[in-house]
Amino acid sequence: MSPRPMIAGLMLLVFSAPAYGGDDPAIQGEARKAIQSAMKTHVDQMQVEGVYYIYDPVTDSVLELTFKELHAGIMKKGAFFVSCADFSSGDTLYDLDLLVAEKNGVFKVVDVIVHKAGDQKRDYLSGK
Repeated sequence: MSPRPMIAGLMLLVFSAPAYGGDDPAIQGEARKAIQSAMKTHVDQMQVEGVYYIYDPVTDSVLELTFKELHAGIMKKGAFFVSCADFSSGDTLYDLDLLVAEKNGVFKVVDVIVHKAGDQKRDYLSGK
């Protein structure tokens, strides 16, 4: 048997992995609800009079953002669950990644990273 069909199948499998569009179908049920609840609670608790403040190391400034919405997708990245939330400041849209950790069944946001500012995506997960 020629290795070509096997290689083609393997390439199709590898390159189609992101087909879930930032959502891991294995994260379901109560865990998914708890992760989303932790993210919403974090955003609600960290706002001061409707403003969410976050330090942006790329611009060396503190951003003053208005919360728009949480994304539905959740991915597992190492020890963390990661999902995005949309914020804005003036005409600029920001995509923040919320890193959620779980310990003894309790989910909590442990870090937030500016993943996209306007049209500029920041690929922090791969180190680029």
